[in-house]
Amino acid sequence: MLICNPYEIVIQGITSNGKTFRPSDWSERLCGILSSFDNNRLSYHDWVRPILVDNVRCVAVDKKLEQINESMFRFLMDFAQDNDLRVIDCKALLEEQNAAEGTLLDSALQAKAEADSQAAAESKAQAHPSSGQTAAAEQALHFEARELNAGELHCAYPAFRPILPEALGQVHFNQRLAKLHGQGRRVAACFDANGQAVAACLFYLNDSLHGGSTLYIDTLSLTPQAGVSGLACLLECVGRTAGAAQCARICADVPPGAAHSAAWQALLAAGFAAESMVWVKSI
Repeated sequence: MLICNPYEIVIQGITSNGKTFRPSDWSERLCGILSSFDNNRLSYHDWVRPILVDNVRCVAVDKKLEQINESMFRFLMDFAQDNDLRVIDCKALLEEQNAAEGTLLDSALQAKAEADSQAAAESKAQAHPSSGQTAAAEQALHFEARELNAGELHCAYPAFRPILPEALGQVHFNQRLAKLHGQGRRVAACFDANGQAVAACLFYLNDSLHGGSTLYIDTLSLTPQAGVSGLACLLECVGRTAGAAQCARICADVPPGAAHSAAWQALLAAGFAAESMVWVKSI
């Protein structure tokens, strides 16, 4: 989700060959250097600020800065050029983001249409199922989902693996998940016939003024083996928890991106709809 404005220029922390610029706090350091300028050093933050765009550190620069303090503006542009960083108008960046999200949504909608078509075809063949269809149906019946207690959290690692950083092994995963669980996050997982976790989520219950009692899924992950049936089984499990707590609805926070496209498609197939946008401010 973008947090820049159309009247800003964005210096992205990505080089021309696609590498992420280091160190990780370069944007904050660059903005801090501006305090050493003779003019406007105490008010530079009115025109320059570090932001986070799709998990990439960036610096947003108000176009007015070129007239207010040309030397400060030129310093920023020279820094970007010297370090081979991309400089783009925020309006163009917004258009890129919208195009990317539109493509992802179109892909998810197309997948839903294909799934609906496939379901219709399968319903016609139910009277005389083939051996392959029978095996697939039996496999779907073997999915089992449940909420995990503190001693079972490690079992969810295979299901969360697709969205975890490459460097995060199971030991660190277990520690991090145990900490989140201790802070109130609950964990549900769906298992296949072999007892392997193929889909999992973190969720919590909360009340709000506008939405009433709501079950929030703030992390959702599934493996290719889960498919629509595995996620449906997981959501049914979470739905029972929501029903027992008399929740009015279930909300799932699934960010855009290739790593989450399967979850988008499966949620659409399960009857979920995108109703809101999440606004983020980097601190």
